[in-house]
Amino acid sequence: MKITYRERQPKDDLPLSHLYLQIRSDEFPWEQKVMVGDYYRHTKGEEIIVAEVDGVPAGFISVWKLGRFVHCLYVDRAYRRLGIGKALLEEAGRRWGYPLTLKCMKENRGALRFYHRLGFVVTDETRMQKGDCLELTKERRADPECMTDPEGAERAAKAEHVARAKRAVREEHAVREEHASREEHAGRKERTGIEEYAAREEHAVREEQAGRAEVPGDSKRRGSRFVGDLRERIFHIMHS
Repeated sequence: MKITYRERQPKDDLPLSHLYLQIRSDEFPWEQKVMVGDYYRHTKGEEIIVAEVDGVPAGFISVWKLGRFVHCLYVDRAYRRLGIGKALLEEAGRRWGYPLTLKCMKENRGALRFYHRLGFVVTDETRMQKGDCLELTKERRADPECMTDPEGAERAAKAEHVARAKRAVREEHAVREEHASREEHAGRKERTGIEEYAAREEHAVREEQAGRAEVPGDSKRRGSRFVGDLRERIFHIMHS
């Protein structure tokens, strides 16, 4: 069995697009609608390295070169556990340098275990409509078990610390937003209660006045002053 790695050629697009479609349809339950055309859209402007096994395309990696962002990494199930995924990532790092960054759905636990074994660490987390998405970064070339790299390890630890800090800030912001929403809701309920009380009191005064067959002028003035005083007290309560 001969495994080779090379740059993409136009003839590769058809088999790679079908590989892309098959894996996303069978293994990505969070993707509701997948089409062959997605391969061309998602790899447009990116560098693609193809893995061949005995001349047959078995996997590929696509990288946005300027940001060293790994957009796609797919290996045919028939050729897995041969080190192809790891070799594709290493080839990308060799060609375009480090750090390499990629995104992976939190639900994709198998892929996350694979990336962690290769030294990727979580640097950010985003909540999307289809689920939580993690951003992972690899700062150094060799795997942690194969190379002693204190500087790389320190950078990875710092990146993970930054990721935890970002998550903490987002969680604190969410708590504050919820607290503010509850306070606003409680304030609206209190104002509504005061307004209802005022309306009942005013209605009672009007009914009392209307129920009198004949009310002296002084009594009318007292009733008007009472309503005016009541409205003024309610105004101060609502705006204090």
